[in-house]
Amino acid sequence: MVFGDNIGVATMYASTGAADVGFTALSLAQSPELAKLTNYLVVNDKLYEPIKQRMVVIKGAPQEATDLYQFMQTPKAKEILVKYGYAVPK
Repeated sequence: MVFGDNIGVATMYASTGAADVGFTALSLAQSPELAKLTNYLVVNDKLYEPIKQRMVVIKGAPQEATDLYQFMQTPKAKEILVKYGYAVPK
């Protein structure tokens, strides 16, 4: 059993054959590069606690950061997140 320092390293171990099986983010498992190299199964979401992530924008942030923050609140952004395997608040 090996542990990666982060999700990218764990994914690399499994996708290169350094590990026979691995756990990774669905968004990575579905990426075109990995889809060519691996197969994946989705773990039943009742078997684990989700990792809750947050987003903030700090005072005085560049306009681009504020624009991204506002975009991430839109239905289009949420659609993109769901497409790549992320859950979004309802």
